[in-house]
Amino acid sequence: TIGFIEGSVRLQNGTYWYLERPSQGQEDGPPLIVLPGATLDMAVMGADLRQLCREFPNRRMVVLENLFHGRQKAPPLAPLTNAPSFKDMAEHLEHMRTALGITEAFDLLGYSLGGSIAAQYVAARPDRVNRLLLLAPYFYETACDSFQARFDALDWRSIHGWETFDEMTHFFQHWLGLQPSDHPPKFILKGIHKLRTKQYPKGYWSTYFDSVYEVNLVHNRFLTDRAADLFAFDNPTLVIAASEDTVCDAKKLKSLNGTFNPDKCTVIAVHCGHYFGPNRATLMTLAHSTMVEFLST
Repeated sequence: TIGFIEGSVRLQNGTYWYLERPSQGQEDGPPLIVLPGATLDMAVMGADLRQLCREFPNRRMVVLENLFHGRQKAPPLAPLTNAPSFKDMAEHLEHMRTALGITEAFDLLGYSLGGSIAAQYVAARPDRVNRLLLLAPYFYETACDSFQARFDALDWRSIHGWETFDEMTHFFQHWLGLQPSDHPPKFILKGIHKLRTKQYPKGYWSTYFDSVYEVNLVHNRFLTDRAADLFAFDNPTLVIAASEDTVCDAKKLKSLNGTFNPDKCTVIAVHCGHYFGPNRATLMTLAHSTMVEFLST
């Protein structure tokens, strides 16, 4: 995680973690706060940002650890019935912003689930965000039909809640877009599987998503119910969809051009799956030049 330093802040209800890449000189732009996707910890997201870090050496970058993820995972045997709603996650972003002393309007990048949280945040606090960048953002209303069917069936182990090596391989291929021809050596995949099973106890993610499902039912109409607030966000917004995405439907995401103010919002698609593209390239890599142009102007 190039240049990132792990940090934590103590809030009223606990200790919360983040990665920060301080500015390398006189800051030449607003801070950038990054929200990872579901089951991704901040370390993985930080590694994905290495190209962006090189491009903007004089900009402060902060990657927040999602609640119940990574360093924020629930203690062993602790109940996961109090999983946060998307609204709670957006409120957590506000608490972290205050704790980190970010007083000016900042740029906000959300990937997948992080995109949904970012949209929740700008709907409530539009004045806080300078530019909004949504990378394959997940919304119930714009999810692919097949993913939504697995989601509604609470079949977590066929999607993000995988546990066995075969389930992981299926998730990487079918949902994240990793082509069999691009697979790394099997020992690397085995290592990834071992790391996750060591980090999270058996059944952790299924229990988490059970709780998230119940608490977030009210947000299944978020884009519709908060359309007026999202349209009123008057700052530049970029939505980057993945054309081969089987989680977030690229065609449905085009509608965000009308959900947000079309004079301020641009929706583009890059040839990629939800995370992986050709030759093991990631969505972050394939969208790099577009993101740099957006964050530079």
